[in-house]
Amino acid sequence: MSIIENSNLTELIADVQNDVEGAFEKLYKETIKFSYSIASLLLTNKEDIEDALQNSYMYVAKSIKDLKNPDSFENWLSTIVK
Repeated sequence: MSIIENSNLTELIADVQNDVEGAFEKLYKETIKFSYSIASLLLTNKEDIEDALQNSYMYVAKSIKDLKNPDSFENWLSTIVK
């Protein structure tokens, strides 16, 4: 079972990779709680967590087209956040 609860996550990732309008925002909304939980395990200051997440999602936006296997997105995202 995936920690990120969205049965259409693979489809959503494909939409982001294909530049479908609004897809990245949907992906962000579906994954931010997961990412926040990881960052909060490593950082204690709220501002540091928010900075780390901002940097992480900027990297995701820039690099998601290089993700070959959408099924590995959760591991890929957690590595970026860490």
